[in-house]
Amino acid sequence: MTGCNVLHGLRNKIDTLRGMSDEDILRGYFNRQIEDPSKYLKKEYNIDFPVDKMYASYKTMTPNMLYAYMIFDKAHENGIRNLAVYSLYRSKAIEKHIKRTFPDFKVDYVHGDIKEVMKNRQNWTLVTSNTKVVRDCANVGQAFALMIIDDFTYTAPLFDETFLDSLRKKGIFVGFTGALSAGVLLSD
Repeated sequence: MTGCNVLHGLRNKIDTLRGMSDEDILRGYFNRQIEDPSKYLKKEYNIDFPVDKMYASYKTMTPNMLYAYMIFDKAHENGIRNLAVYSLYRSKAIEKHIKRTFPDFKVDYVHGDIKEVMKNRQNWTLVTSNTKVVRDCANVGQAFALMIIDDFTYTAPLFDETFLDSLRKKGIFVGFTGALSAGVLLSD
């Protein structure tokens, strides 16, 4: 949702965004064919906003999906204590958000190559919409649950039964979930 946060934040500064509602921005973001948010912003709106700047920006990394809050709150409520937020790249902004968002219980922050991150973590559930991360899960080498957020149009190639079966044969439980059904918070 980082690209969506960028668009929302720049709405009053860029003419093509000025008349767009939150729903229009969100709909376009979810329906995009380009997974990389910086490439999407450049192609659709001619906005240069590199991924490294997104990861460094506290405002851009603001957690705006109620879905994430619901998962962590319910998991903690049900006695699960080994909770972590994962990102491909390290972000001090995400670290700050975790401390602020989950003050009542511990949530770790892990980042980097998913194979290394998952290597010593048994029985974890990974929730992601990142197609590279999903494909890399095939080489993790241990059982875990993989929940693919399927709201984004760019995730469609992941719905190949041969690929999904190959993950299942490696002991990976594969499921699908939707983030939009949980709601979205957009803040100024």
